[in-house]
Amino acid sequence: MAKSRRFRPAVGEVLEDRAVPSLFGFFGGLSSSVSAQDAQLVRQDFRTFEQSYGQAVSTLVQTSTSATTLATNFSSFNTSTSSTISIGTNTTVNTLSGLLKTLNTSIDAHINNLSTASSLSTTIQGELIGSGSNSLQSLLTGITPPTSTGSRAFRSIASAADGDIRVIQGQVVQQVRSAPTPTGTISRQTLQQALSSVNVAYQGFNQTYFGLINTDLLPSGTTTPSATQVAKFDSDVGNALTTLNNSVDTAVSGLGLPGASLTKLETILSNDLLTGSSTSGNSLQSRLAGLPAPNSSQFLSTSFFKVRSQLDIAASKAQVYQDIASAVAQYNSSLSG
Repeated sequence: MAKSRRFRPAVGEVLEDRAVPSLFGFFGGLSSSVSAQDAQLVRQDFRTFEQSYGQAVSTLVQTSTSATTLATNFSSFNTSTSSTISIGTNTTVNTLSGLLKTLNTSIDAHINNLSTASSLSTTIQGELIGSGSNSLQSLLTGITPPTSTGSRAFRSIASAADGDIRVIQGQVVQQVRSAPTPTGTISRQTLQQALSSVNVAYQGFNQTYFGLINTDLLPSGTTTPSATQVAKFDSDVGNALTTLNNSVDTAVSGLGLPGASLTKLETILSNDLLTGSSTSGNSLQSRLAGLPAPNSSQFLSTSFFKVRSQLDIAASKAQVYQDIASAVAQYNSSLSG
């Protein structure tokens, strides 16, 4: 008779690799340069502008009873220097000038942390609302209103505007992305080195933790762990977590964060790991201590305990990565040129 086959989950390092994204995959999504982060924000500014422009044009089309009225209203929308204009008796529309000024102000706020913010701001302003024929204002003002009304008229204007907006957007986003970052910026390589050190620290904790299961909780000859054995296991795990916390602190000390930012990050990381520091009660120490001890030394009981332990450890490492990367991103964003 053929032997039945049962799937037995592996525990330890193999599970950790599957439970948490790789270091470099995780790092890649969190470590953009300051200029790249700003470029993303600027791209969003243009999307907001395009939506607002579309809403204004839609209102113009809907409130125009003829092609002549639409042409008149569209001209007022394009040329007025006020932020809004009145269309009809009860309708107010944001003007092109007002929308472009809002876009320019938003971009200025997002690139203020770059070392070339002043000159870059002047360049972008010219590209948006300059008098040249290739500024976004000139391009949009040059759109000829259709000779009809309704949805076809809206699509005609929106299609022409979309091409102009995307050209200027690509130009501005590339200029922001290529701008030098401020002095003192924590680099991608520095963050990568810190996260790599944290990864090594967690590997050491893993080895210690699973070794303690064999020496404290279920030493040779033990059928069911006693209360004394569980208490010793929890105590020794606490010591191992303190060592892990110290190693993580050492890793982040090399980031170059200023004193206040470093102290804040170290407090957050301590809350992630240690019960005595946690204000949420969700530290790794609390979660591991809350796991029911295996009720026997049988394979299923011990495997279930190990798998749940490893999942908690893996989730903790992902949280620590996140907190470190977020602290670096916040610090970099706070720098001004």
